[in-house]
Amino acid sequence: METEFEEIQICLEDFLNVELLTSGGVGNHTIDWMLGDQLYNEGHSLLINTNFSYDYDFTLLLQDECSNELSKHIQIEVSPCWIPNVFTPNGDSKNDFWFVEFGDIMGNVRLDIFNRWGQAVYSSVNYELCDKATGDHCWDGTHMLEREMCSDGLYYYTVEQEDGRRTNVYITLLKDSKY
Repeated sequence: METEFEEIQICLEDFLNVELLTSGGVGNHTIDWMLGDQLYNEGHSLLINTNFSYDYDFTLLLQDECSNELSKHIQIEVSPCWIPNVFTPNGDSKNDFWFVEFGDIMGNVRLDIFNRWGQAVYSSVNYELCDKATGDHCWDGTHMLEREMCSDGLYYYTVEQEDGRRTNVYITLLKDSKY
């Protein structure tokens, strides 16, 4: 049994439906999603409740008509994702780039950041590539066209997800802060 993920992090209020594709074996498959020693779900599809924080620790049991069995451990963490509202790109290696934590399942996230006059200063069509450890593909406070550091102040950003959901939030850029 191959799985793309063994550990999945998802944000509160997001949607997660796990679809299992099986091949091989003999005849029909019996699929049980065990949570601890209790049967949580049966079948190829698993819908996860993301309305509250919870660490799901599943054992996936798969059996064919000839009693061939496979099991796989899958952890799913539902937690609040971090969205900062201030960052300080001042070169002190602390809070020098801005990122949004989308969890593991988010793909094709479009992010646009605008100054107070509505002019775009940053844009990314695959923002989920932002690496919070290195800052690669994250906004570092530089204007995307002028290639100069943006001024201190209030900015707003728009996040558009693959399914069309859109969020607008404000962020403050402070270069001279020690935070």
